[in-house]
Amino acid sequence: MKINFTTEKKPYWILGRWAEEFAKRIPEATITHLAPNRQADVNVFINYALYRKGHYKSICVFTHMEKNKRLSRLFSNASRNCDWCFAQSDYTMSLLPENKSTKLKIGVGEQFYKKEIVLGVCGRPYRSNRKRMDWVKALERIAGIRIKWTNGSLTYDELADFYRSIDYILVTSELEGGPMCIKEAIAMGKPVITTKVGWYNEFPTLTYDTLDELKAIISKLVVNKDDWDKGAKQIVDRAAKLLS
Repeated sequence: MKINFTTEKKPYWILGRWAEEFAKRIPEATITHLAPNRQADVNVFINYALYRKGHYKSICVFTHMEKNKRLSRLFSNASRNCDWCFAQSDYTMSLLPENKSTKLKIGVGEQFYKKEIVLGVCGRPYRSNRKRMDWVKALERIAGIRIKWTNGSLTYDELADFYRSIDYILVTSELEGGPMCIKEAIAMGKPVITTKVGWYNEFPTLTYDTLDELKAIISKLVVNKDDWDKGAKQIVDRAAKLLS
C-alpha cells in the first residue's frame, strides 16, 4: 500500500510539518508538493484545498472553512468528493459528512512538551473541610500531573516564587471570600482553575462544579506524546479500509 501526502511547498508552515510527522511514521510514505502522486494508492491532502480527483483513493484533512465564497466552495467540494474526511477539531467535524468523517489525532513538536504539568494549591486543610483538599489528592493519580502545595508553610514574600514555579493555580474550595491566590496568580500571569467561589467571575478563570468535571479538565492539560503515532495509525487503518 503506497501512501502519499500532498501538502504545501517548502519552506513549510504548519501543514507541511504535519505531513512530515505522519510520513516518517508510515513505511515507504512519500510527500509531494501542491500536486498529488498519481501512482500512489492513496493520496492524503493536507489540507483539503489541494484536493484533486484521481484513480487513487483520496483522504482530505480539514482545518477550517474560510468565509471567502470561492475558498468555502473548495471545502464543500473536497468534503463531498473525497473518499474520507479527517477533521482537525470537533467544530470542523460538525461541517463534514457524518458518514465518512472522523477526527484526526495531531501532535505537537517535541520542543513543546513538558515532563509534567504543575498545579499549585495555596492554603492548608481546615477542620470544616471547606477547601476540599481530598479533591486535590484525587488528582495526584493522573499521569503527567504534579501537585505543589503551600500547606501554610510559605512566608508572604516566598509566595511569588511559588507562583513562578507552577503552571496553573488550582482552587477546590466550597466556600471562599476570594481566595487571594486567584488575584495573585492572575497578577503573575498564571491561569486559574477554580470552583465558583469568591472572585471566580471577576477574572478570566476556568471553572467547574464537580470532582468529575475537575478530573476531566486536568486530564486534558496533559498533551500525549504519542498523538502523532496515533494519527499515523488512523491514516494507515483508513487507507487500508478504503482499498479493501
